[in-house]
Amino acid sequence: MAQVANPYKKAIDSTWSKCSDDIDTVSDGLESAVRVFESGAWIGGLADQAHDLLLYLRGELKGVAMDADDAFSTAYDSQPPSVEEDAWQIHWRNLGPK
Repeated sequence: MAQVANPYKKAIDSTWSKCSDDIDTVSDGLESAVRVFESGAWIGGLADQAHDLLLYLRGELKGVAMDADDAFSTAYDSQPPSVEEDAWQIHWRNLGPK
């Protein structure tokens, strides 16, 4: 049987790229907010609590991003570049519960 490009590997790569873009967008927003707080834009009241929350979220996002990157990398690296025409990777979207 003929070998064809692995569409599952391509889907992993595409989703990985989209997730990376989304993580970058959120990360950039958090970094901007932290810089605003650290420049003294909001002082008093709940400013310290809000700043602490932003720092916490920034740290959590970095951890989640690293975990996601590792998971995508492992999944991508585990797939061959090409598969047989009747391999499960060809019909992977149809393999879920019915």
